[in-house]
Amino acid sequence: MIPGESWTRIESDELGSRRLPGEALYGINTLRAAENFPVSGMRIGSLAPLIRAMALTKKAAAAANYRLGKLSARKAEVIGRVCDELMAGQHAGHFVIDVFQGGGGTSSHMNLNEVIANRGLELMGRACGQYEHLHPIRDVNRSQSTTDVHATALRIALMQGAPGLERALLALAEAFAGKAQEFGGILKLARTHLQDAAPMTLGEEFHAFSTALRHEAARIWPASQSLAGLNLGGTMVGTGLAALRWCRFLRQGHKVDRPMKRTIQHEDTQTVYGRVQGQGRA
Repeated sequence: MIPGESWTRIESDELGSRRLPGEALYGINTLRAAENFPVSGMRIGSLAPLIRAMALTKKAAAAANYRLGKLSARKAEVIGRVCDELMAGQHAGHFVIDVFQGGGGTSSHMNLNEVIANRGLELMGRACGQYEHLHPIRDVNRSQSTTDVHATALRIALMQGAPGLERALLALAEAFAGKAQEFGGILKLARTHLQDAAPMTLGEEFHAFSTALRHEAARIWPASQSLAGLNLGGTMVGTGLAALRWCRFLRQGHKVDRPMKRTIQHEDTQTVYGRVQGQGRA
């Protein structure tokens, strides 16, 4: 059948076979997950920083696997090209998984693997679904697991977003400071426990808002440093099962704005502590 707007393809897994839109870059795993988790209507394709970070992680993994002789030059090159497209914001419409899902990010991760594989097949002159030429698991996900890839991508996305958050908070603090000057002569009653209390000026109130925001902005950089430890290479439970010692290649030749380091501990592969620190709760 000639590909076009109305054509479909069939993919199979352990549960059976399903028909997908022929032009869809996602595959059967993504289709099943989208049906299983129709929670919010908000798709992961709208989370551009996360998609960029996941694509960066996949590109680095492909480069490392190639350097270690575990992935052909052609496959590594194609995977890298697709990841560059994803980092440029292309193909967001093919990330159809709901942001609320079960499985610790497995569905998002498989959506990514399948999009990279199928777009890569297109670049190789193949049809989507011809995974014998570029497989979402055996090639795109070689020596990786959702547990380490998703956690690594989240950390990279948060670190890359931290400077912008800091700038936004400081700009808001500056705006509140300006209002503090403007409202300096306006008297009001302060409130405690939802009741009127002592008098104060509206300017004093806005000055307090500005000060609080500046304090919070100052915490962002130190908190983000706890995200620098990556568990990539720990795979499922932190033991490195089925992985190679290639995570040192993550930063080589790829744009990660801040220094990253490897941290793998048995059954601590998601390194929750760093993410809690990043949220300002530890």
